[in-house]
Amino acid sequence: METKTIKQKVAHWLERYDAWKRDSMRHISTAGDDRQHHCHCCQAEYVGRFCPHCGQQASTKHITWKSVWQGAMDLWGVGSRSLPYTLWQLLWRPGYLIADYINGRRQESFPPIKMLVFVGVFFLLATNWTTTDEASTAVDYADNDAFQWFDRFIDWAALHFHWGALVFFSMLIVPTYYIFRFAPRCKGHTLPEGFFIQVFNSTQFLVLMMIVCAPLLLIDYSDDVFTIISFTVVGVMLVRTYRQLFGYHWWGTVWRLCAALAAALFTFFVIIQLYFCTYLVVTHNWERLWRNLLIRLPIYFAALVGIIAACYAIGKRKAASREPAGT
Repeated sequence: METKTIKQKVAHWLERYDAWKRDSMRHISTAGDDRQHHCHCCQAEYVGRFCPHCGQQASTKHITWKSVWQGAMDLWGVGSRSLPYTLWQLLWRPGYLIADYINGRRQESFPPIKMLVFVGVFFLLATNWTTTDEASTAVDYADNDAFQWFDRFIDWAALHFHWGALVFFSMLIVPTYYIFRFAPRCKGHTLPEGFFIQVFNSTQFLVLMMIVCAPLLLIDYSDDVFTIISFTVVGVMLVRTYRQLFGYHWWGTVWRLCAALAAALFTFFVIIQLYFCTYLVVTHNWERLWRNLLIRLPIYFAALVGIIAACYAIGKRKAASREPAGT
C-alpha cells in the first residue's frame, strides 16, 4: 500500500480547501420532501416541506428548548438564517460568498445590512467595555467653522464605527465598478451590487479588527499602532476578497486594487472640495471659491477620471484578448 508523503497530503488538503471555497454551499441539500404530510394548522394533506395552503413547515413538532431559542433569535431577526455561519463564510471565502450573494444564492446567507448592524453594535459594545474614558484631545476649530463639520464627522464615525467603515468602503463603489468591469469572474456587476460588496467588506473589516486587536487589549497601545493595524487589515482583506470575487491573479488584483484605492482617495478629495465650495458660497469668500473651483477641484476630478479611464481601457483590452477568436 502506497503511503502519501506530507507534501502530497498538504497538496490534497489544499485542493479540497480550494474546492470548498469555490462552492461551499453545494453540501446543502436542496432536495424536496416527497412524503405525505398532514398540516396541523389547516388540516390539509400535502407533499413537500411546506403546506401549500397556509405555509406552515412540515417539520413543525412539539415545542422544545430549541424552539425557545429559535423564538428568541427570531425576535432579533437572526433565527431564519445563520449569522455565525455567514460570518464564518465571510472570513474563509469572502469573495466567493459575495459572488454567491450577487448571483442569487442568498437563502443561506444572513442579510448583509442587518449583519453589518449586528457586528457594528457588538464592536461598539466591546470597545466601550475594554477602553477607559480619557480626556478629549480634539483640536479646537472655533477659528475656522469649515473644519467643525469634519471634527463632528470623526466623532460620529468613532461612535458608529460600523457606519464609518461603510462610508470609507463606499468610496470604492464607483472605482470598483469601472476598474473591475471586465474581470474574469463577476464581471459587469451593477452599482447596487457594488454597494452590497462594500457592505460585506465593512462587516469583514469589523470582524477582523476584533480578532486582530483582541490581544492588544492586554497592553497599552497608541493610536498610531491602531492606525497601522487598520490599514494592514484593509490591504490584506481587500486583496484576498477581490482576488476571489473577480478572478484575477495576485498581481492583477494588487495593481487594480491600488488604482481603485487611489481613485477612492481622489473621490474623497472631490467630496471635500465640494463641501468647501458650499461653505465658501455661504460665507461669501469668493476669492477662495474661484481658486478651489478653477484649480483644486479640476485637478482632483481629472486625476479621478484619468485613473478610472486608464484602468477601464486596460481591462477592456485584456478582456478582448481573453475572448476566443471569432466570438
